[in-house]
Amino acid sequence: MSLKNSKANFFAAIPKDLRRSYREIQRYNLLMLNNFSALTVPVVLMSAIVRTILGITDFGSAVPIITFMLVSGVMYIITKKLLNSRKYSSIAVHLLITVFGFFIYAETIYLDVFVYTQSHGLFFVAFLIAHQALYIMPLSWNLIMAVVPSLAFIISSVGEKTAEYYMQDISNVLIGLAAALIVNYITGKERVQLILAKERLARDYDELSIVNSVDALTGIFNKSVSEEKLEEYCRICANGRASIFAAIVDVDFFKLYNDTYGHPEGDKMLKELGTMLRELAEEYEIIAGRVGGEEFLLTGYAGSRLQATRICDKLRYEVQRRKIENKASSVAPFVTISVGVAFAEFGSDIDASVLYKKADDALYEAKRAGRNCVKTSLD
Repeated sequence: MSLKNSKANFFAAIPKDLRRSYREIQRYNLLMLNNFSALTVPVVLMSAIVRTILGITDFGSAVPIITFMLVSGVMYIITKKLLNSRKYSSIAVHLLITVFGFFIYAETIYLDVFVYTQSHGLFFVAFLIAHQALYIMPLSWNLIMAVVPSLAFIISSVGEKTAEYYMQDISNVLIGLAAALIVNYITGKERVQLILAKERLARDYDELSIVNSVDALTGIFNKSVSEEKLEEYCRICANGRASIFAAIVDVDFFKLYNDTYGHPEGDKMLKELGTMLRELAEEYEIIAGRVGGEEFLLTGYAGSRLQATRICDKLRYEVQRRKIENKASSVAPFVTISVGVAFAEFGSDIDASVLYKKADDALYEAKRAGRNCVKTSLD
C-alpha cells in the first residue's frame, strides 16, 4: 500500500486509497459524534437550569431545548452501539453526522432568528465552527454542511429583523463560515497526517513482525514462533478450554533427495510443501511452522485423537498426490512424508516439550513402520 501520494488535500479530503486509514478516520468521526452528543445533553440541561433559576422561562426556547436533548440522547446510544460492535460503514457514519448536523443547525437557526433575535447569529456561528472542527470529511461534504445552513440562516432572517440587525447577522455568519472552513482545514489536515503516520508505523511494525516470524523459504512460521504457539496451546489445554494436538512432519529421504537433485531442487520442493502446509493450516485454523531442515510442526485444536490423525493424513495424501519425483526414495518413486501425532485432552496439564517429545516418538514409529504414514501417540 503506497503512502507516497496520500497527503490530505484542501479541507482534509479523505485519502480513500488508504483502506486502514479510511477506516480509522471513520472511527474517529463516529467517536467525535458520540462525544459531542454525550457532551451536549449535560450542557443544554445546565443551561436550562440556569435560565430557570434566573427566571428566564419561555415556551419558545423550552421546546427546542427538550427536543435537542432527546435527539442527542438517541444519537449517543446509536453511536455507542456502533463503536462497540465495530460494524459500521462509511455511509452510515456520514449519514448520522449529516442528519445530526442539519438537526442542530435547524435548532440554532430557530433560536437565533425567532427566539433570541438580538443574538446576532452567535448560536449558529458557534455550532458552525464547532461542527467543522470536529470531523474529518471530504471537501464536498464540508462545503455542503457549511454553506447550505449558512444560506438557510440568511434566508430565514429575511423579514424577521430590522435592516441593521439583518446586516449584522449576515456579517457574523459570513465571518463564521470563513473561520469554520479554515479551522476544518487546519485541524482536519493535522488529524489525517497523524492517522497516516500511525498507519505507516503500524505497517512497518507488521512487516517487521512478519520478517521475524516467518520462515523465508517456505513462507510459514519459523521455529521460535511455532514453539511459542505450541506453548500457548498447551496453556489453553491446561485451563480446560480445549483439546489440542502437535504433529511433527518429516520429508522421507530428504538428504538423498538433495544429493540426487541438488539443493536448489530441494529448496523448491520444501517451498511447495510449505504451500501445502499453509493451505492445510488455513483450512483447519491451525498453526504450521518449519522447525528444522525438512521438519515441520503442526499444532492447534482437535476434537479427538482421530480428528488430529485425519488432518495429518490429509496432508500426507496431498503430498503423495502431487507425485514430486524422488528416485532416491525406497518407499515410492515420488516425495512422501512421515508424521508423528501427539494429542492432549482438555484439562491436561502437559508441558509443550513433553507434547513435542510424544509427537517426535510417534514420528520415529512412523519411520520404523516403513515411512509414508501417520502414527499417533497413544499415551
